[in-house]
Amino acid sequence: MKRSGRICGIAGAALALLTIPVLAACAQGGNGGGDGGKKVNIAVLEYTNSGDIVQAYVRGAKSVVTGDGGSVTLFNANFDPQAQISQCQDAVTSGRFDAIILVPVDPATGVPCVKAAQAANIPVATLETAVGKDAFSLKPQVKGVVAVATTPIEEVVDVFAQLVTEACGDARPCEVIDEIASPSDPYTTQLADGVEAKVKADDISIVQRISTGYDPAQVASQLPDALSAHPNATVFLAASDSSAIAAVAPLKTAGLTDKVKIIGSGGSSEGAAAVADGSVFATTGNWPKQYGALLAEALVQAVNGEKVKNVSINFWKVDTPVKITKDNVSTFTPEWGAGTN
Repeated sequence: MKRSGRICGIAGAALALLTIPVLAACAQGGNGGGDGGKKVNIAVLEYTNSGDIVQAYVRGAKSVVTGDGGSVTLFNANFDPQAQISQCQDAVTSGRFDAIILVPVDPATGVPCVKAAQAANIPVATLETAVGKDAFSLKPQVKGVVAVATTPIEEVVDVFAQLVTEACGDARPCEVIDEIASPSDPYTTQLADGVEAKVKADDISIVQRISTGYDPAQVASQLPDALSAHPNATVFLAASDSSAIAAVAPLKTAGLTDKVKIIGSGGSSEGAAAVADGSVFATTGNWPKQYGALLAEALVQAVNGEKVKNVSINFWKVDTPVKITKDNVSTFTPEWGAGTN
């Protein structure tokens, strides 16, 4: 659910029992915690090399803080944990920032960053991957983390297992080719393992994993060989919408467009368009602008000494629909990708 003006936090426990997520009424004043709060300058420490979805995080955070004179500055670690630790140290010691949104390279990388920030009394909110032993816990695990935005991996597994089963239809056995970022990537490997275990009893199997580093060019390169090795495969479970779209051309070249269904991930404008035109079977909802805004609100509250209202932000409780298919794609509004702002 969207509201005009600032994005508000998820409502309290009673409303959390509802099937449709409800966002709380906005607090008065642009600082997210009432009138009279200080301006807040936020450093966004991103694990990747930026991109549309990261810019959406930044736009969401800016929508909360810039009206009060605050700012949002982005740092990209380009998948390098040591670079992210160095960027965090610079952000903490520079004196320029009051708060940090951390999108960690991995859970372990985030721990020294959070500890350094906590020692300097700089609150941290984590995004995508949590900091601590459980990469997908909604509860802060390290002192200094005031808010977490992610989705528990078991919920992600459930949704993708449902989509794989729907894509298989009545055909059994059903063979699936899956994409992972790398064997060491916690998200895509845990997702693949979880889906594989969940659909096994239904005579559905993942027959091959391709490792691409989230590079669509690698999908276009590796998928034809995987399809040749497994001519009975009827589903490709991509790691992102860009990968899903990259799979369309090789399937067309191989004459498999009508045989192999593609499942994307990420809810980009391009992914939604591909679902609408039928070239991609399904994708999943993603609202990065709202996540950035919700975490910025939490940080503003922490900086101003107020109680943080939304400590745990489940990605898939923020808006709907979570499973995006041709039947409901018209009800989904992308927040990132071409044509979004």
